[in-house]
Amino acid sequence: MIEKAFKPSGNKKTLVLSSIGTVIGLCLLLIATQVYTDVNFAINDNSNNNDQYLVIKKKITTLNTMGIKSSSFTKEDIEDLKAQSFVSELAPFKSGSGIEVMVIMSLEGGNFPPFSTLAFFESVPDHFIDVETKDWNWKKGDQEVPIILPNTFLDAYNYGIAPSMGAPQASKSLISGIKFKLRIKGYKGNTIFYGRVVNFSDRVNSILVPDNFLSYLNKDYGNEETTLPSRIIVATANKSNPAI
Repeated sequence: MIEKAFKPSGNKKTLVLSSIGTVIGLCLLLIATQVYTDVNFAINDNSNNNDQYLVIKKKITTLNTMGIKSSSFTKEDIEDLKAQSFVSELAPFKSGSGIEVMVIMSLEGGNFPPFSTLAFFESVPDHFIDVETKDWNWKKGDQEVPIILPNTFLDAYNYGIAPSMGAPQASKSLISGIKFKLRIKGYKGNTIFYGRVVNFSDRVNSILVPDNFLSYLNKDYGNEETTLPSRIIVATANKSNPAI
């Protein structure tokens, strides 16, 4: 039926109506996905206190593109935020400095196509993470690195990438059972680790790794000098506070 509707030789009126219906259907799908994500977060937020959380970042403008303006937070910016009445606690995101991360996944004989992509690692203090972190540990010498992914990444694959590639959708349990090859390239050398997803976060939209692992990468392979953060997570008692 769909094939007939979109045949070039088909009735123009039918083609227009089919196109409009497709656009409306796609919009409804995107709205439904967003509503599901918001409601799921409201129901399943695992916070141990009454704080709510905001991730703050600076707006990117043409001046940033030209290198005239920085999107990083200075020490003065952070101290100013700490002094605000609506801030219960805050923590800058730590990121990899001078490090390139390539994530490689391949399932032999499976239905999933080989996949590789550039990625990035960040870390925040454990108590800012909204999911169980019992497997959240790493020590020097370990080849396997625990990773927490944002739910939005999995949604993007299941509702965008998979349908467009004709690939199967992936459950959280399936993703958690896959080991990803992590090819690390830095100023001071290259190395290989293997990553395993241990949980999925609604609160933090980033690829999280344990803080001590990120510190190790920066020191041994990248730039151990502390770089200014470009994002800050803030705990507040009320996100609707007009002072924010």
